[in-house]
Amino acid sequence: MRTIKDKTSHRNGSYSYFFQGGLDMRQRGTNIRRALVALAFMGSLLTLLADSGVSRPDTGEAKAQTPVLKPRLAGVVLTTNDEPVANAIVTIKGVLAGRGAVYVFDAPDCNRQSVTGADGTFTFDRVAAATKFQGIVVAPGYELQPFRDADAGGKPLRIRLIPAPAGGDPHQTVLGRVVDTAGKPVEGAKIQVYMIHTEQDWHSGGGLSFTDKKGGFVFLPREKLIACDFSIEANGYVWRSFSEVHPGVGTNEYVLSQGTSITGRLMKDGKPVLDAGIGIYGVKGGDFLDSFSVVTDGTGRFIFSGVPANEEFYLFSIMRSLRELGTLSRRHVRTGDEGTRIDLGDLNLAKGYTISGRVQMTDGKPTAVGAFTIARTELTPTPGQTPSVQEESNRSFYGLEHSFDDCRADPGKDGRFEFTGVPGETVSIFLMLKPFDTLSPRNISSDGKGFRLLGMVVSNKTDLVIEIEPHHGQVFPPARDYQTLSRRPLQGAETAIAK
Repeated sequence: MRTIKDKTSHRNGSYSYFFQGGLDMRQRGTNIRRALVALAFMGSLLTLLADSGVSRPDTGEAKAQTPVLKPRLAGVVLTTNDEPVANAIVTIKGVLAGRGAVYVFDAPDCNRQSVTGADGTFTFDRVAAATKFQGIVVAPGYELQPFRDADAGGKPLRIRLIPAPAGGDPHQTVLGRVVDTAGKPVEGAKIQVYMIHTEQDWHSGGGLSFTDKKGGFVFLPREKLIACDFSIEANGYVWRSFSEVHPGVGTNEYVLSQGTSITGRLMKDGKPVLDAGIGIYGVKGGDFLDSFSVVTDGTGRFIFSGVPANEEFYLFSIMRSLRELGTLSRRHVRTGDEGTRIDLGDLNLAKGYTISGRVQMTDGKPTAVGAFTIARTELTPTPGQTPSVQEESNRSFYGLEHSFDDCRADPGKDGRFEFTGVPGETVSIFLMLKPFDTLSPRNISSDGKGFRLLGMVVSNKTDLVIEIEPHHGQVFPPARDYQTLSRRPLQGAETAIAK
């Protein structure tokens, strides 16, 4: 039995839109894995639905009211031919909280199970909140099937299972066992295979598995496997990533440590702030293993457990959770040795700003964008070192800056958008534009790359005009001084348009 305790942590930026070729095969494979991991963990979550529960409205009258039943999560499990699957086990793994911003994995409904009947149906009655859920479905002879953003009280789920690969060649199977530092098995750990190495290439994807009571797990790929990359996540333990794990006879042992913890209480005007999303992000700007989020409880307290020891993090309120309630500027926190705990005490929300305006073409007509997000941005240049052209072409990928705490807006048909609860910090606005469209150079805060504004938020700004123009081979301005740009007030093309 081999014991695997550590692998080199992947270090990359959160926004890796592009990467450059021309590297050797091993380095290119590593960079592809980094970029795909970063992209795979981006994106925004949906808004939390209203709180639920049995309620009796106070009408001031003595007559009885009809109780409002708690919501239920229901669905059906089918084969790919729409035949019902009986005796499948459906398990709730996560519950959307933090006002629709954060999935938590220790809510009362987590780990509840339901077994499908002969008709393939299942039901979770009286779930604790009218929100969204994620979970898994397992059945003998089928691959584990995850589900996400299942709406309690909405339409019943239709989950289709794929038959498991036939055969089971032991030389093509990845076997593992997850234990803690004392050698005890870790049950329920999530193994996410995110990169596959075949004879043809490296590519994203793979599968999902969870450890059993003995800490064991099995991964059986659908294609001939040379190696794979996967992460291991378990509540209360430090997330780990393992690279280039080869299949074969024998069980590898993977050790998780409990790390450190960070706690505090979120306050506003002397009162605790409940159900608020709080995040931390690695100062060095790593991958998803350096980013965590939790939700405050009924007393406003929060706790991060399983945080890596002796590392530096930014702690902040999550924009898409707090919104109009305010903001918590990022705070620099350094964790201590293994097993230590940091109590930050009471943290008070400050006023958040509103950034709103319009996305339009140079002729003033509104236009659609594929994705539109704002994010906190930290520039991390290496002192005394001038970045190469290749590094400047993708600054986040090469560690020159890191963006985190992203919040999405969807401009309407009139091109108008609004972000609320924006902190008074350096931010980036990223746009995914239509082919052959680019940001106009009249946008003062444009970084010259054609898809981002970079600047400082110093007050409410409700007249931001983001101007887009067709790309006809025009020459972009030379590389900007990013440090200077990041300290200037965020501006679009509104000043040029007003002249």
